[in-house]
Amino acid sequence: MLRDCRKSLFAALQAYDREAPGYSAPVRQRVRPGGDAFGRPVYFGVRPSESHSTMSRFVYLHGFASGPASRKASFFQERLASRGVTLEIPDLAEGDFRHLTVTAQLRVIERLEQGHALALIGSSMGGYLAALYAAAHPAQVERMVLLAPAFNFYQRWAETLGPENLARWRQQGEIPVFHYSTGRPETIGYQLMDDARAYPAYPDAGQACLICHGTRDSVVPIGFSQHFVDTHPSARLVAFDSGHELTDVLEAIWETSANFLLGGAAQ
Repeated sequence: MLRDCRKSLFAALQAYDREAPGYSAPVRQRVRPGGDAFGRPVYFGVRPSESHSTMSRFVYLHGFASGPASRKASFFQERLASRGVTLEIPDLAEGDFRHLTVTAQLRVIERLEQGHALALIGSSMGGYLAALYAAAHPAQVERMVLLAPAFNFYQRWAETLGPENLARWRQQGEIPVFHYSTGRPETIGYQLMDDARAYPAYPDAGQACLICHGTRDSVVPIGFSQHFVDTHPSARLVAFDSGHELTDVLEAIWETSANFLLGGAAQ
């Protein structure tokens, strides 16, 4: 049964790339590839004000089954360090991936905050967490850069796995998934889904927000980010001709996000 569940999960994750439910035809027509081989972006939504106050703390939130040493985390850490800014990159699982929950990851951010204003950079699930935290702490989060944020997290997983595989996961209590940080399968418990279902698909975060998303992303369709921007006037979507990882357009993302991130901070 465990072997069957593992195969079903991997097949379901692969189905993200093939089917991308939720990426509607109207959105596909509106969102064009974000440029040529140089990754020039196409802008959607409303540009936030260019005037920002000094940030006290910059934090990077990694994605699901990832970690502080991810390529995107290291990239932003190096670029910000060149501007004299320290980027903190916590391990959101705190060494316990098996018992990972959305709530526990939000507590990691809360412990880092300690009353400081935050500039959050979040990738995939980390982007979703950033928006959740910003919605719950509007006075503490001043701005966000979200990289292919995993909006609609619970519904997306449930839809992709299907009722049968989801029920099997619930019954068995855990399943193995590939963990990009360790480079091998790691076990994840069903408590992740039990906990995630209590959170909104699209957090009501009103802070200035820059979203970078690939037009060829079939893990988290760009339509999810477009929906967020359509309902949040302070958010802006920048589309790139890339997939979910965005690692092939990191320089273009930095060029797009650096001024937004730093604003009045040390440069």
